[in-house]
Amino acid sequence: MTNYSKITLYKKFTNLYVNIWKWISDKQNVYKVGAIGVLATLAFGVIPLIKDFFSTPPKAIEINAPITSVADTNVAGRDINVGASPEKIAEIVSALTSKYEREVYLKQGAIDEKDVVIKSLKETIIAISQGQYGTKAQNESVLNALALGNTTEAKKLLSETTKNVESNAKEGAKTFIHLGSLAYFGNTKEAIDAYRRASELDPNNPDASNMLGLLFLRTGDYINAEIYLNKVVKYGEDHNNNLYKAISYSNLGVMYKTQKKFKFAIEYQNKAIKINKESKNTLGLAQNYGSLASLFLEPEVQNLSEAYKYIQLSMELSKNNAEAMAVNLQVLSAYYSILEDWPNAINSTLMSLSINESLKRNIGIVDNYHNLAIFYNVYKNRDEALKFTNKCIDLAKKEGFEPEIGLCYKAQGVIYEKKGELEKAKVSYQLSLETFNKINDPSEAIIVQGFMNSLKK
Repeated sequence: MTNYSKITLYKKFTNLYVNIWKWISDKQNVYKVGAIGVLATLAFGVIPLIKDFFSTPPKAIEINAPITSVADTNVAGRDINVGASPEKIAEIVSALTSKYEREVYLKQGAIDEKDVVIKSLKETIIAISQGQYGTKAQNESVLNALALGNTTEAKKLLSETTKNVESNAKEGAKTFIHLGSLAYFGNTKEAIDAYRRASELDPNNPDASNMLGLLFLRTGDYINAEIYLNKVVKYGEDHNNNLYKAISYSNLGVMYKTQKKFKFAIEYQNKAIKINKESKNTLGLAQNYGSLASLFLEPEVQNLSEAYKYIQLSMELSKNNAEAMAVNLQVLSAYYSILEDWPNAINSTLMSLSINESLKRNIGIVDNYHNLAIFYNVYKNRDEALKFTNKCIDLAKKEGFEPEIGLCYKAQGVIYEKKGELEKAKVSYQLSLETFNKINDPSEAIIVQGFMNSLKK
């Protein structure tokens, strides 16, 4: 079968998928529940179709994010004899992760910081509800505030407790870890301070070291990130704990890749792969494969056949994860954009959007809107492109996703410029520039300023 015939066949599949979804959207909710499962099953056919139909690997797809934890995170499902019910715990976790979802979402990869933050947060809520901090009335008040997405009262209660931790260092470390899980939402500095104090009180605590490594990795402090991630490696070696070793190897690989130390990055991802294979840790293995795919797409170590192989492995292993499905479909749209097959790039993004909407993942929806605007602009349907920039800006403003506000205004400026509406383009670029300056993102600010300067010419 020729490549043209293969692409045509795949177009029919994606168009059919989107049309079915549109039909279902008009039906009652009772039909949607069963139908979504059918569509997800159909969508997983994307992976073998790509694998079988295309022998030429894509040139640039990024699948990369730190691994945080492979421990059991299903605390809300346990039988808790005292304190908040599993339903109440799940309600509070949902409220917090929904309000601060940008802090627990990385755009690429099937595994991100969300797993370890949710695990730590559940443990914190259980500790509060079981009366480890404060009175019963205080605990009830704190839990009610947390259910509304407000962490202030809980942090205040835990901060009071931390004033008397010296008599029991290990218990004190746990309190600071609980405080860090709350401070993590919206205040990176507070979270770092809390986890650092936990590590000082209990230097061998791998959870405190792991979270510090991830937070420093997020802020670009690679010296401290390496120090704390290597402490997790040492803990794994001293206690013969391969899971902690795999986590730290994976995250060190991500860090070295960011620093363009590609030899070390590949070495550490392969170390993690070996352990995760032995442990049959599917999600960890999927992340490692995704990270290797990203590495082999770098110009300095580019190997497209290896990159394509690992992309396929990553997608296959993460196919049963709904969030990963949405990400993989967005990756698929990147694949089509490389082929300059804009209809299928758009269709794949629409499928990702449908899943994100069903999951109410607003940060994912905003990214879908942004990418649709870009694809429609290149596809020369600029009125449709502008519609999606407006949707992107409105939702990003509502949720407080400031980097995405800047990106969507930038895309809007480009579209107006292509339409020849230069005054409107100038306004959009100015709003984008103001946003990036506000959040101190000089690299994006320089790009937008360059666009504005070109308008004057």
